[in-house]
Amino acid sequence: MASHSPRAQRHSSKTIGMQGVPIDWQTNIERWTLVLRTADRAEGTIKTRTGHIAQLARWLRRKPLTGVTAEDVIEFTGSHEWSRAYRRSMYVSLRQFFRWAHGCAVVDVDPALNLPTIQPSKRQRQPASEDAVWAAWSKASARELLMLSLAIGYGLRRSEVAQAHRDHVLRDLAGWILLVKGKGGKERLVPIEDHLAAALLRAGDETGWIFPGDIDGHLSPRWVGTLVSRLLPGAFTMHSLRTRFAVVTHNQTRNIRVVQELLGHASVTTTQIY
Repeated sequence: MASHSPRAQRHSSKTIGMQGVPIDWQTNIERWTLVLRTADRAEGTIKTRTGHIAQLARWLRRKPLTGVTAEDVIEFTGSHEWSRAYRRSMYVSLRQFFRWAHGCAVVDVDPALNLPTIQPSKRQRQPASEDAVWAAWSKASARELLMLSLAIGYGLRRSEVAQAHRDHVLRDLAGWILLVKGKGGKERLVPIEDHLAAALLRAGDETGWIFPGDIDGHLSPRWVGTLVSRLLPGAFTMHSLRTRFAVVTHNQTRNIRVVQELLGHASVTTTQIY
């Protein structure tokens, strides 16, 4: 009989993520994972970073970690047609992993040392239109209405919506607030309206997750994004609702710093793209 304990689930996830990865790579990826956890990196960030390194290991077809060269890394990164955002994320993973491996004397030379710097895209993001928002409202289920409310009214990312929990719905002297678990483990407090707080506190199951599912007890960010994007016409996605929130909030406040704080951006430069 299969075990459903958290430990068993973590082991299963790790095994699946490391399929096809040579044992020497697995051992060092697991060592690096402990370092990332010690640095209090979010589990989602750890999964992304280790997944990138596993992808490189599989691509190298059983070449040992100790034998990886700068040419291998350049050939790996140059042979894929990734989006700019994915490429930037991959480069961060490669730099961090091999910096750690070199510092621990796992490799003699850091093969990712000379990876080029990829600048963020300056392309302006397209906000969802008013018609698109009304179209989504009109056909959403009760659960999807909550997802839409968090994205449209408060600019939450799909990962932040997925991780919403009743314990994160708090009240202070000024009213209701939502503790949002952002990218990289960063947290922020977002003021919410009374009716949304009441709806969030009624939602979910006995675990407290507002959108319960199979990923650590809640829905996966990917599935949340899929559900919301299906409600939107044309090419609009859940992220276009976040962009709409940024535009509307800036038009109302004329204060980009306020928008930055509400979106949870580490840099105002990122906010300016919106």
